Amino acid sequence: MAMANPKALILFTVFLPQFVSSGTSGAAASLLAAGMAYIVIEFVCAWGYAAVGDRIGAHGLTNRTRRIMDRVTGSAMLGLAGWLATEDHA
Repeated sequence: MAMANPKALILFTVFLPQFVSSGTSGAAASLLAAGMAYIVIEFVCAWGYAAVGDRIGAHGLTNRTRRIMDRVTGSAMLGLAGWLATEDHA
């Protein structure tokens, strides 16, 4: 998924190269290594999400438990959004 992600493609082909001086030796190798590391990390995270989802789904959750999980995860996302909105960027 990460290799076809337009944001990742733009990041590694358009945005990051402008911060690397053209005379630097090994710049292409460094960008390639960063790109590969990004893809590996993305794969591991996606695999982890799938594994956790599989384990949760295997337990046959009740509708009540699903609603509780939805509320907890939704509250966590709203809390993180609020924290980011109030973060001092100075």
